[in-house]
Amino acid sequence: MLVLLLALFAVLSESSGAAGHGRLRVQEEVVAVRLTGVKGMQVSIEKDEEGRWFLNGEFRANELAVRDMLSALRNLEVRRPVPVAEMEAVTGQLDETGTGVEVFGKGHWIPLPGDRGLFPRQRKLRHFIVGEDSHDGGGSFLRLHGENDPLEAYVPGAGGGLKKVFTPQEHIWRDPVVIDLEPSEIIQVRAVFSAGEEGFVLEQSDPGVYHLFDHAGAEIDISRLRSERLHRYLNAFSGLYYERLLPGTADDPPGDMWSENPAARIYVTDHTGLETGLYFFRRQPPDDGSLLSEYRDYDPNRFYLQVNRGDFALAQYYVFHPIKRTLSYFLEDESR
Repeated sequence: MLVLLLALFAVLSESSGAAGHGRLRVQEEVVAVRLTGVKGMQVSIEKDEEGRWFLNGEFRANELAVRDMLSALRNLEVRRPVPVAEMEAVTGQLDETGTGVEVFGKGHWIPLPGDRGLFPRQRKLRHFIVGEDSHDGGGSFLRLHGENDPLEAYVPGAGGGLKKVFTPQEHIWRDPVVIDLEPSEIIQVRAVFSAGEEGFVLEQSDPGVYHLFDHAGAEIDISRLRSERLHRYLNAFSGLYYERLLPGTADDPPGDMWSENPAARIYVTDHTGLETGLYFFRRQPPDDGSLLSEYRDYDPNRFYLQVNRGDFALAQYYVFHPIKRTLSYFLEDESR
């Protein structure tokens, strides 16, 4: 019975501790944030035991977006109460289009003196709804859970924009890095090209021991390999990232691709056996023949990237060019 009473006290203390206009800032360590938007849109960003942030328990989270969110939570302040004349309109807007924000820290079902306790759990630190900016953009409308009156909140030096910081759109929180491997972690790279260029398979049988095969499966004699280029190539698989994810394009691809068949496919298998497939698609220039069109944003330095047949993303050639190498790149020039 005593255990149940202590747990109930912890829950009641949690629900009452977040109230009050002077308690917007979150000074405790945040371990999870749940964002809920209209039409059931929801994302969960959670930190693991190693301090890494994950999105919906599946994808690595965008560290920059997480950092901006945590900074906003640490510095959030009340700018002013909402004027009585605007109260009804602001309340309606928050109810209809606001984003629910639930912030969690570390806690225990049975707290003990200090930071100790029994039965670890996530403890809710804050719960509020955030909406659009005020007319002057100096703050964003917000209502604490359990309270009726909204208020205007802001981050000193940054003003409003809180709804964008706490967006429930999943693609904003996805880490743009698609591959981040050291050479020692790469077991195999398989490259296939569609324009008659020679593909290859590069394998690491033992640490630092590599084998290169042509597209027909014949192994290349080690005497023909340029080892410095091989190592440069493998080092290029660190920190490869796209620029912008295009949600919903896995089932509805962009209409300005040269072909539905990728210009290149690169499959990378790491030391855990996980294979990542990268598919490269060229973009068509605008119909008016210019590189800059009033009808569509176009940049010849960008292409469409698809990872594991998921949504397409815009990526830059200069980021991925070091891994888009054909077989001849690794071979000695026999004409010399």
